[in-house]
Amino acid sequence: MSVRRRLCFWTVLVLIPLAFSVLADRALRLWGFPGELPTQVSHPPRFHEIRRNVEFTYEFATNDRGLRYRNLPLEKPKGTYRVFVVGDSMTEGVGVAQDERFSALLERRFTSKRPIEFINGGLGGTGVFEYGRLFLSWGVAYHVDALLIAVFANDVANADPDDRPEALLLRREGDEFFGPIPERSFPKRVLHAVWPRIYTRLYQLKAASERRSLTMTSDLVGTISAEARRRGIPEAEINIWKTRLPPDLVVSVNRQLMEADILSYGLLMPSHWTDSLDIDTPVAKARFRSMRAMLDRIVEEAKRREIEVALMYLPDRLQYDPRSHLGNPTELTGVRFRREWLAEDSTVQIELARWSRERGIAFLDLTPIFRAWGGDRSTLTYRVDGHWTPAGHRVAADAIGAWLQDGSIFHWAP
Repeated sequence: MSVRRRLCFWTVLVLIPLAFSVLADRALRLWGFPGELPTQVSHPPRFHEIRRNVEFTYEFATNDRGLRYRNLPLEKPKGTYRVFVVGDSMTEGVGVAQDERFSALLERRFTSKRPIEFINGGLGGTGVFEYGRLFLSWGVAYHVDALLIAVFANDVANADPDDRPEALLLRREGDEFFGPIPERSFPKRVLHAVWPRIYTRLYQLKAASERRSLTMTSDLVGTISAEARRRGIPEAEINIWKTRLPPDLVVSVNRQLMEADILSYGLLMPSHWTDSLDIDTPVAKARFRSMRAMLDRIVEEAKRREIEVALMYLPDRLQYDPRSHLGNPTELTGVRFRREWLAEDSTVQIELARWSRERGIAFLDLTPIFRAWGGDRSTLTYRVDGHWTPAGHRVAADAIGAWLQDGSIFHWAP
């Protein structure tokens, strides 16, 4: 075979698969695959699974919009008052059935005279930026009358100083939301230009795998040690962390009966709770400023749409249950705690109360209610996992219900 024929042969051999791959990428559009990375603002829609760990088993299911709530039309029925409840995993209700969460209990309490829907927009593992974005995406689409923001005790640590309030507003196309086009290197720009849908799907799968590897793993010590080295944490600190790990909980993580972050914080984020509650470092202060800026923008957008807003502070057990300071797995592995949190108001509580007063926003701090509860306070949360049990949600619902009872917070009288 001549050189020319060999060149033609190899050219065809390369171009035919390339052409088919480009056509396949274009065909993916027919199945709804996006050509640009959509912004995930909620859970996956129409998702269902049974979630288990060493302390609980519960059903997790989402509606058509990716919310852990029943399906309902975006158009609000006449005479119905809608409250959109946003927050992290405490609001989402990790560890409890859908109808055991405080939002569901509030809905049953207040619907005797008029239909009042407490749409649950809880997103586990997020902060104000993420669940504020959810409100401005799906919450406003439900034509809600009110927004109830449930800030949990660790939301400061979950804030990113680099987030900007303008990024809360996304462009909607059908049931997908899109932010600004991300910056890419030249090779990635070329790949995306030729195979936009394949590139986007592979990126999504890679990101999901990386997130899952740090929360659910079959090799806790190996996975978290590798991540610590990647972050530049000294080997001596890694070895100290290893000696502190409770063997039974390591086995539970490796069997994927418990998320790895409960044991990894002591190595990867030892200041997680002091950053959140005391806000006493430059990094923590920058995170709180970012969170406060997000709250400002959320309230501004809500008021522009004539949506009423109220703010709640949900305490962690470290602030009301003395037993949580004894043998807590996160403390055992190196996370820093202060026993004074059990009696005093933390900096984040004081600052959120001040922010609410300055903006004329109704504010409820649930910490005194949980401290004053007459029963065994250790029964309000799961011992290892730390989320509220059904009993914890009932205590919260009773306090929130009494707060909302007279209609001065949300004016829902017909």
